[in-house]
Amino acid sequence: MKKIKKYYIVIFSLIFLLGIFVVIIIYFPNLFKKSVIPKTVDVFGAPRIQNHQNFPTDKPKFTAVIGAIKPASVHQQSITVYEIGSKEKVFNRPFYADGFRGNELTYTLSSNSAEITQSGSIGALGCTDEHCSLLWSNYYKWDATQRTFVLNNTAHESEFQYLLAAYQAIDQKGCGSVSGNILPDQENLGFTQLYKKFPTAKYYCSNEQGILPTNILFFLQAEKALEKIVAGTNVGSGDIRAISM
Repeated sequence: MKKIKKYYIVIFSLIFLLGIFVVIIIYFPNLFKKSVIPKTVDVFGAPRIQNHQNFPTDKPKFTAVIGAIKPASVHQQSITVYEIGSKEKVFNRPFYADGFRGNELTYTLSSNSAEITQSGSIGALGCTDEHCSLLWSNYYKWDATQRTFVLNNTAHESEFQYLLAAYQAIDQKGCGSVSGNILPDQENLGFTQLYKKFPTAKYYCSNEQGILPTNILFFLQAEKALEKIVAGTNVGSGDIRAISM
């Protein structure tokens, strides 16, 4: 009788241990596996890779090769465009092209026409207001006769009217965009008024954070260029510094 009891005790113990082992395998499958160091994955893609893209989407005729600059915090792009099946460049712009001297220059390709949009910052006015970064866009359209993409800003009058309104708001705000103590004789004056009233000033608005005359002059030239586009003159960001005041 004692032998029978011992037999059942042994069988029960083996079943119990086997059950524990099965539970460990089911719920802790990696316990007996050899640890492997996982490979790193670059979730952002290869850095500074050149992006090839065909356009227009509905009937591709061109290939654009877009490159990014170092460091990644500077959102500057270069672009080279070829006709599909040809090695001849029909449009090419390096980094900081056409007066885009700010931290941003990007390109957008039209999905339904042979057009390229060039957008970014042409600089900064030199004040603390977030709107003091001078934004700009140029539009280029394929010209089969010249076999290149030519400036086509006057075909986008509504976009430039909106941009002009933004520049005019900055102009009217004047020294209100500047922190610190505003010079008494420059309070409540717009930038156009300041430049006319004090054409030889070494700086404008504030002793602590003065705006340089060159910055105000460039801003006013850009504002005048926008007025020209809205009026029907086809100029771009590369023409701004040549505009007389």
